Amino acid sequence: MSIPIKTKVSWPVSLSEAKRHLRVEDDFHEDDDYIQNLIYAATAKAEQYIGKDIAETTNSQSLYDYSGDDLTLMEGNFNSFTEAVTDTSTAYNAIETRIYYNSAYVELSESVSSDPLVVSYKTGYDQGECLPLIKQAILIKIKDFYDEQRSSYDKGTVRPNKAFEYQLDSFRLVIW
Repeated sequence: MSIPIKTKVSWPVSLSEAKRHLRVEDDFHEDDDYIQNLIYAATAKAEQYIGKDIAETTNSQSLYDYSGDDLTLMEGNFNSFTEAVTDTSTAYNAIETRIYYNSAYVELSESVSSDPLVVSYKTGYDQGECLPLIKQAILIKIKDFYDEQRSSYDKGTVRPNKAFEYQLDSFRLVIW
């Protein structure tokens, strides 16, 4: 099994939402690229903290020397199964998908033998569907990043903001 190739499709916080949270006027565009990069960084930090995708993400994973009609994908925040493609370019769909807290069980439409079997699926939240608690944590981290870059305080005198972690603790990846 290989590590999935992940491509971010949409982000849980829009530029307009971030600017409103930062109290930056919507018609002030000088910092737009910078704020957009803060959205990416804060989302990545939140994903790293909980161990799961938050931004809507497409995944492609190769399963080598695969034979069977079911598979388990070890992905938290599993969204949907797209398809499985064999080494002969035959595509298979799922007839059943069961989503668990940290994984997903997928039953294919028929038994397959392939080397590799390329599996495509989505993780994270669809655009506009991110849970409010997670979205608020990302906004808090964006504000922390934005203020840190513009503060005149010495890093040693700034108290760390634990609100980000408190908001996300209940969403962390559980490992047994």
